[in-house]
Amino acid sequence: AIGQVADPEELGGAAMHSQISGTVDFHEPDDPSCLARMRSLVELLKDPRTSQESSGHSFRTERPTEDVYDIVPFEGAAEYDSRDLLRTIVDAGSIQEYKAQYGPTLVTAIAKIEGQAVGIIANQRQRTMTAKHELQIGGVIYTDSVEKAARFVMDCNQTGLPLIFFQDVQ
Repeated sequence: AIGQVADPEELGGAAMHSQISGTVDFHEPDDPSCLARMRSLVELLKDPRTSQESSGHSFRTERPTEDVYDIVPFEGAAEYDSRDLLRTIVDAGSIQEYKAQYGPTLVTAIAKIEGQAVGIIANQRQRTMTAKHELQIGGVIYTDSVEKAARFVMDCNQTGLPLIFFQDVQ
């Protein structure tokens, strides 16, 4: 009606829904990637007592735990990527980031810690840029991040996942 030209992606494609509206939880490039994501999410929901006892598995993190001291600044408001912090705490390869492209000042993820699946919410301590090209300052919780966190908490509650919150705001 107003002569605006828009392509199908702008009107409601996967990127728009994962980055701008936030209605997509996980954006995958193709069907095989989507199926792999679904399998890995179901794997996270298995009972850790049965899988741990039967496998005799020792749990390792992707990064050494001692790296926390190099990542998180103890003084000032230096920036860091909270994903790096999570890699020192959760089991290697278990992080499944929820709505990764939406609400960038909060990182929400399902992961395992010593075989136990948990939901994680962590303040992102870096400046980020939204899909609308808006600068967001790390440690500040914006509307899109709040919406993402609220939905994530509801999902964790429905599946019985315990929540861990890494809070770092100034």
